Amino acid sequence: KSTGSRPCRLQGTSWSMFAKSSAGVVQASAFQMPCQLPLPATCSLPDKVQPAAGGSGGERCPEVDWIKAVGILTVIFIHALPTVFSGVQLSLVDEWIGQVTHFAVPGFLACSGFLFAGSSASRSWGTVWPRLKRIMLPYLVFSALAWCYCHAWEAFGRRGDATPFFWKLLLFSTMGHYYYVLLIAFFVLVTPLVSRIPRRLFPCAVIAAMALQIAMELQFIPLAPLFWHVRNPMRGLGPFLLGWWASLNHESILRQVSGWRRHVWMLLLFALTLGSWIGLAGIDMF
Repeated sequence: KSTGSRPCRLQGTSWSMFAKSSAGVVQASAFQMPCQLPLPATCSLPDKVQPAAGGSGGERCPEVDWIKAVGILTVIFIHALPTVFSGVQLSLVDEWIGQVTHFAVPGFLACSGFLFAGSSASRSWGTVWPRLKRIMLPYLVFSALAWCYCHAWEAFGRRGDATPFFWKLLLFSTMGHYYYVLLIAFFVLVTPLVSRIPRRLFPCAVIAAMALQIAMELQFIPLAPLFWHVRNPMRGLGPFLLGWWASLNHESILRQVSGWRRHVWMLLLFALTLGSWIGLAGIDMF
């Protein structure tokens, strides 16, 4: 029986866990953890297709981890670069990065849909409250800290906001970016309903939701004031359902992006992205 442990040691291509026994002999445990960074399926495909994270197998899905990592970087760009609200003249590079970073919130919502779909508990209404607690309790704590922080600045002459704390809490506006908490809380509430959509009708639901979002982004549907626009759950329904659909078809998607097909998909995605940028630039001109 081991009584202590020592740090991991690099051994070949894996990390080996070592434990010191009561006799003082260092023994290697049976646990082996790969030290190689897991890559998305477009870069490498395992011999055996693994189920989605949260499914029956419980394995992590590197594609989701990579999307979340890229999304975190785009959030940093969003809050570090100048915007039209800062009152400065934006360069072409700033505008280009601003368009690219639109990926952040839809990417996070797609990951949430993917992971919720991979969990068999998502169909049960009993999982809604535990998931909401994991979201709302940190939100309440950090909202209180944000409110105290803003009032502390008022002591130094900064203009404050007269909105009562209760209303700011209810509208998810103690800090500007807390609107995301409202979106993810909404999708937690509707997860049992989404899980009951018949699988054969799910692609139709995804197409309808994505079309609605595109119509809103291109202003075919009149925009609400910015405060309510960013808090509109319909703007995130398309990515959420798209991630859910990807989880339902995870194995077939992995097979489609394996081998030479991945190069075709990369070219198609590049052409779609380039065409979208050109189309948005043309719409901005008019």
